[in-house]
Amino acid sequence: MQLKEEIAEFWECGSLIYSVGWLAGFGVIKGLVKDYDHIVIDEFADNSFFEGSRAATRNVHKFRHLDEGHMTEIVKAIRAKDTDNSILVVTEGIFPMDSSSPNLVSYQKTTADNKAYLLVGCGHDLGVIG
Repeated sequence: MQLKEEIAEFWECGSLIYSVGWLAGFGVIKGLVKDYDHIVIDEFADNSFFEGSRAATRNVHKFRHLDEGHMTEIVKAIRAKDTDNSILVVTEGIFPMDSSSPNLVSYQKTTADNKAYLLVGCGHDLGVIG
């Protein structure tokens, strides 16, 4: 069995394999986001996420590191003005510089309540936090 298929089977979903981690962060955002969509991203997110965001749309909004209230405020303000286009909230499972971690349950609730999507980078914690 090929690695891609083993990963898909393990995680019970589709999978893509990138040769470099940076390309995965860039590619997933560039592939999912249209130029009219919005990205709300933690200010300490990996460079690959920022570069993918800038390549995908001009509607990039940073929120203060791990500040759920600030993230929620931005998402709600965007949704109030734009009811049609997608919002992607981008964070990481564990931030490598200080090992901090967001409250992903709260982030999921905020995104669900506002018809937004959540992207959690796991390049620094795959299989560690569940």
